[in-house]
Amino acid sequence: MKKLLFYILMLIPILSFAGLDINKVSNVLSSLKSTKPLKYFNESISLKHKFKANGSTIKFTSLKDADILLMSKINSSYDSSKLVITDSYEKLKNSNKRVIGAVYVKKERTHIFFVKERLENRGIHISNKMKKYLIPECYLNAICLLHL
Repeated sequence: MKKLLFYILMLIPILSFAGLDINKVSNVLSSLKSTKPLKYFNESISLKHKFKANGSTIKFTSLKDADILLMSKINSSYDSSKLVITDSYEKLKNSNKRVIGAVYVKKERTHIFFVKERLENRGIHISNKMKKYLIPECYLNAICLLHL
C-alpha cells in the first residue's frame, strides 16, 4: 500500500504538466528576462526531457540554484525567495505574491498567464511579442472585474 501511494505521489508532478504545448511554453519562458539569465527547476524529469527534445533554451538546474520553480504544489518548505509558476489558474489567483504565473492545460489547450505587477516587482520583463500572456493583478479579483 505504501509503495502504491509513493508511486501515485511521484506521478502527480508528471501529470500536472502533461499535454502542454512545449514549444509555446518554451517560447514564453524564454522571453522572460531579468538582469541575469533565469534558471528553472522542476521535479519532473520527463518534462525536462520534453523541453530538451524540443530544442528549448530553457535552463533547468537544481532547486538550490533555480530562480523560478515550475511546481504543481506550492510548498512553503521551499525557499521563499524563489518565484513559482504553478499549474492552475486557481492556484495563481489564491496564492501569495511569489507565484508569478500559471501554465496549465484546460480543454486540451495550453493556457499561460503571468501577473504583470508581480513580474515588475521582481524585476522580470517579458518581450513585447509575449505581452498577450500578461494580466493585471486586478483580474485575479472578481470585484475588480465588475468595474471593467
